[in-house]
Amino acid sequence: MSKTKGLGFDVQEALADKAYHSRDKVALIDEMGGVPYIPFKGNSTGRPKGNHIWRRMYAMFMFNKEEFETHYHLRSNIETTFSAWKLKFDDSIKSKNSIAQKNELICKATAHNITVLINVIFEPGIKPDFIFSPPVTVS
Repeated sequence: MSKTKGLGFDVQEALADKAYHSRDKVALIDEMGGVPYIPFKGNSTGRPKGNHIWRRMYAMFMFNKEEFETHYHLRSNIETTFSAWKLKFDDSIKSKNSIAQKNELICKATAHNITVLINVIFEPGIKPDFIFSPPVTVS
């Protein structure tokens, strides 16, 4: 995440599991303008040690668990997507150089999205609007 700092990403929320929970990571996410939704480890305390966001997130985690879980649950959506992606396309990258690897990932993501759209098209009662739109002409 620190490598993406300053690249123009609009970080609103960061979701991660307990293994990534530390004051440094929480502070970095806050510095980037995001809210860290990372569950606290069993031995964590609410002492901020100079980190105001730590205390705020600890209070939410301990006393407003329902709201915390609502945000944190979104992580399961991406985990499900990655799982489906790996089952469909293998979990390895075959390309050797970095440009080809990026292109391979983009192709896999595009293929996954197309298969999801195809499934939606054949879902009973769903009629995607973009298929039935008149063609756009450019003058």
